[in-house]
Amino acid sequence: MRLENKNRTAVRWRRWAGGWSALLALGLWLTLAAPGQVGTIGSAHAAEAVALSSADLIPLPFDGGGDAMRVGPHAQIFEDTRGDLTFSQLRSATTGWRAAPLDTFNFGVSKSVWWVRASVRNITAAPLRMVVDLGTPNMDYVDAYVIAADGQVRQQVHTGDRLPFSTRGIHDRTLAFAHTLNGHETVDVYLRVATHDGLFELMPLRVFGTKGFVEHTHDENLLISLFHGGLIVLVLYNLFLFVSTREKNFGLYVVYLVVFLINSFAFRGFDMEHLWPDSPRLHNIVVGVSASLIFASGGAFTMAYLHLRRNARPWVWQVAAALIVANLCGALLGLFDFYTLAAGFAAIFGLALVLFLYVTAAVLAMRDVREARFVVMAFTALICSAVLYYLQLLDVLPATRVSFWAMLAGSWIELMVLGFGLADAMNTLKTQKLQAERAARENQEAMALRLEKRVVERTLELAEANRQLSAMSITDELTGAYNRRHFDQQCAQRLAHRGRGEPIALCIFDIDLFKQYNDRYGHVAGDAVLRRFSHAVLAVLHPEGHALFRLGGEEFAALFTTATEAEADALAHRLRDTVNALAIPHADSPRGIVTASFGVAWWGARRWTI
Repeated sequence: MRLENKNRTAVRWRRWAGGWSALLALGLWLTLAAPGQVGTIGSAHAAEAVALSSADLIPLPFDGGGDAMRVGPHAQIFEDTRGDLTFSQLRSATTGWRAAPLDTFNFGVSKSVWWVRASVRNITAAPLRMVVDLGTPNMDYVDAYVIAADGQVRQQVHTGDRLPFSTRGIHDRTLAFAHTLNGHETVDVYLRVATHDGLFELMPLRVFGTKGFVEHTHDENLLISLFHGGLIVLVLYNLFLFVSTREKNFGLYVVYLVVFLINSFAFRGFDMEHLWPDSPRLHNIVVGVSASLIFASGGAFTMAYLHLRRNARPWVWQVAAALIVANLCGALLGLFDFYTLAAGFAAIFGLALVLFLYVTAAVLAMRDVREARFVVMAFTALICSAVLYYLQLLDVLPATRVSFWAMLAGSWIELMVLGFGLADAMNTLKTQKLQAERAARENQEAMALRLEKRVVERTLELAEANRQLSAMSITDELTGAYNRRHFDQQCAQRLAHRGRGEPIALCIFDIDLFKQYNDRYGHVAGDAVLRRFSHAVLAVLHPEGHALFRLGGEEFAALFTTATEAEADALAHRLRDTVNALAIPHADSPRGIVTASFGVAWWGARRWTI
């Protein structure tokens, strides 16, 4: 019985490791060999390299709202291959400008100087303060110019992570500056970005209102601070275990965590903001050195944790050691401020070390080496997040918030799983000693059953938690209706199948004079009306299997299948009568109660009927 369980476990691990290896190989192939995607922004937009003038700029409509506004769709870029153009010379250039990317600016590795220009218009009559955020703390040199409609330079900012922190337009870890727009004023914003030795960071350029920028930075800093706080807790806990047990693996794990924490803290610009604001060269050295030391220290810990000298052939240990030495060479390059070379060493030899140890751990896991299982799980999370990040870096995937934080989430999972692996190693050692003392097979089998039961329970709990989380992500908290994102997904799915001839009806409605209701009775009463309104509408829609969506504010929609236009129209009338039957008093409404306006669009076999 024990032998059968052991064989089944080995088979499961072989299948699991084989499946993940195939998936990761596909992801890496896409990263390294996707045709037409590798290169800088210039190659990605070669087809669009047509001459554009400032007259072709479409102003970015700015109203001071809280949401970030992408500059890319409204911007143009210019490559100064010699890097000697002055701002006045650039403004007089009539050729060379071309369309910018839709989202993140990725200039890759280039000796050129890149210019970005965009136009921003205040669409309100009141003065508004805008914040232009480069979205990165690691652009070496940034010159920003704000040009008024009369051609005068309204503002200049000269900053970058190679200059003191005091040059920042805003006291923030990222590179950003603020400018006040008069009512209905349009200004042109020029950015000149250059590097120390050729490596450009990703630049998700955005424009915020002041409140939106504060909220955005607050949310990001909170998430990163929680990440760093978790790392500090892990460092202290494992340092205590190392002092108590003198176990080498705990010491190596502490070194790995400390290097990881230093790199994350510096790469995200917190060191310039809080530690050495007048030492930009030190900031870049710390980032360059720690990037390679992460792989070297992590590789040394993994080799010791897997007991490679004992569990693998000698050449495996030698190859891993050689890759660690290569990463140490990359750290040495970073120490002398060869930033691009250090980053290249970290990317090439660091990735090679991770993949080599991952494959080694997968082989050892198939041989039923317990420690290797934790390494495989940890490196799976790390490699998947790295693949997402580099696919974004190479413009294979769009630069979304998910991919932007992929490395952060994957790294945290990796560190936590390795920490659990260390704890599991200690527990396994104690269990083995206890089993040797008792020498009772029955106790071993009972323990295995208890562990299996716990795994099943935890798996069920996790599945239920994931189900609840998935439901929350598509549900509006106030009304219980589905949110706008789920509405967009459902519309896309329905329209994708419209060729099958299935009739579709869309009913869009909103509460009449809702702003006046809020002004008179207050937002708390307005929220109560939204809840009563949605509950009443849901009572009509749910029995027929139809879904209610909240598009925003007091706007709702129902998307459903109905055989005829008359049935769709009848359902809208039922919804309207249901709302009227609530008889919620509304002094500013002509009817004296809360009412709603409905519109129905019906897609039949051949045409739309509205």
